[in-house]
Amino acid sequence: MPAAACRDREQKQRTCIERHALTGGHRIQKQIIAVLREHAAGAKAGDLARKHGVSEATLYNWKAKYVGMDVSDAKRLKALEDENTS
Repeated sequence: MPAAACRDREQKQRTCIERHALTGGHRIQKQIIAVLREHAAGAKAGDLARKHGVSEATLYNWKAKYVGMDVSDAKRLKALEDENTS
């Protein structure tokens, strides 16, 4: 596959993940927690960032927000955030 095609595909994946991250959907919270579990299991942040199409800074921001949570905790957090903004 040409390098330009790979970059375009990666950019589209990154855009899709970031768009879902901005909406705060439940599905993305599951993905974030799964990525953080990979990181806790010993995967390097740089490798995870490339694999999932986000920056290392994003991974560390996720870690600061979601560390120690499971999906139900993240769902409750999102509900409280939504309640506070309305």
